[in-house]
Amino acid sequence: MEVATDYTCAALPKRTKLGPAAAAARARHADAWRCMERFGVKQLRADGTFKLRGCDNAARSGHNDMTSLGETITCETADWPARVALAFELALGSEADPWSLLMGTDDVSMAYRRLGNRTPQYGVVCQANPETGEACFFILPGMNFGLKAAVNQFNRVAETLVEFARVRLGVCCTHFFDDVAVCEPCFAKRTGQVLVGQLHDIVGFPFAPAKHEPMRQRAVFLGVLADFSRLASTGVVCIGPKPGRMERIVATLTEALAAGRINPSAAKSLAGKLQFLLASVLYGGRVGRGFLWHFRIAGARGHSVSFTGAFAAAASFLLAVLAALPPRRIHVRDILRAWRRPPVVVWSDAMWELDRSHPGGVGFVIWVPENHLGPGRPAHFLFGARDVTWGDVATLRLRPDRRQQVGQLEALAAVCPYESAPAVFRGADVLHFIDNTSALYGVVKGSSPQVDSQRIISALHIAQIVGRFATWFSYVPSKSNISDLPSRGAIGEMRDILRRLDPTFSLEAAVVAVRFPDVAEGWEARGAERVRAARRV
Repeated sequence: MEVATDYTCAALPKRTKLGPAAAAARARHADAWRCMERFGVKQLRADGTFKLRGCDNAARSGHNDMTSLGETITCETADWPARVALAFELALGSEADPWSLLMGTDDVSMAYRRLGNRTPQYGVVCQANPETGEACFFILPGMNFGLKAAVNQFNRVAETLVEFARVRLGVCCTHFFDDVAVCEPCFAKRTGQVLVGQLHDIVGFPFAPAKHEPMRQRAVFLGVLADFSRLASTGVVCIGPKPGRMERIVATLTEALAAGRINPSAAKSLAGKLQFLLASVLYGGRVGRGFLWHFRIAGARGHSVSFTGAFAAAASFLLAVLAALPPRRIHVRDILRAWRRPPVVVWSDAMWELDRSHPGGVGFVIWVPENHLGPGRPAHFLFGARDVTWGDVATLRLRPDRRQQVGQLEALAAVCPYESAPAVFRGADVLHFIDNTSALYGVVKGSSPQVDSQRIISALHIAQIVGRFATWFSYVPSKSNISDLPSRGAIGEMRDILRRLDPTFSLEAAVVAVRFPDVAEGWEARGAERVRAARRV
């Protein structure tokens, strides 16, 4: 309690006194003030020790319930340094004079406390006096850490400063709330970080000197270590978790799974840490992030949540994949070459009718662009079709009591092309069309509340991590979906349509044996081993 009181007093302006309720009366409207309960949150320092940060419970006091926001924010992601490397490689190329990238970070000192607040009577906090136990009230400057409104209010300032630095000062920079990062070529002589620091000093949002990290080739941003040391020679950027972070997260997740339950605060904390960690060890984008949906739901509950069903499957998969994964290597020049060629295009579909001997079916059609599989290889179509039997329903562990399985089969059909023709998709950009909105939502979001669907979507993520391909999923009306035909066994009709586009199309040359993903018991461990094996190559 004494530490929390010291933290609160440090945030107060000079000559602000500690006192009982009379202190709150000094607010501009003494008869309308509303206070928040203050509590301490333990935070881990870089040196392994803990500090206590004051947080105000604006949810319990009703502040947040009475706040509505007309805007939302879009936060920066941990793979920002790799995107900067791509931009500079595109602009400068490998044939220019030798160059590499440097990155440095800073942190705005007492960021929320420097904001303007026209209603200070709503920023009063209550904390017990450590000596007497008496309830004491403080009028804190700026915005409270815990107010819903504080997030948008501060990010307005941060976004403005970053945009000014980019447009008027020519600095390549970004921010995540009050964390500011600068990343630029070595020939800039570290001037970008100096300019951004001076800008923040001028407008009254100075950086904390103790948290200054100078420009260097290996730097940490959002808990992710970016390494540019091999960029000049090989075109590779390595990003991975900063030392010790992976081990701590794996230990926390292991402990929670062993207990079988997780409380809301632990679930929120894990969701935040895993969000940045996944960007550093998996194949970027939203791969793996869908699993965090379960942790965010658990964090929003008012009680502990058990690890059951899809939540347990998601947590087990994350634990199996994260353990012992090496840093992610981003081949910048390979990505640029991929950008210059057209994407592979996929259509997938499924059907389910109980009155058939084989109640289900899946099908897909793939368009492979010219030269994609090698110089001189013409553009061509591939296709796959397979019945789904009752035995397959059992093997895929679909719920047998569900009369309608089309949603699960549509997700299954979306995975089948990548399992059946992996060589076509390795390192490729893919445009994938689906005519079922439920399945489309699941694969885009990356998760599903249905356990069987979650396993199928997880298989898609495994294939994407192993094959290093990037997929953009989009909707297509059923009548425009060519894969509707093979999913229903109308192979001849599909052939006639495709021959209008490619007169050389042949069923025998284009057919692909359809392979279902591995979702049998123990799929998490086997999938994790596939990922580790692929990353070791």
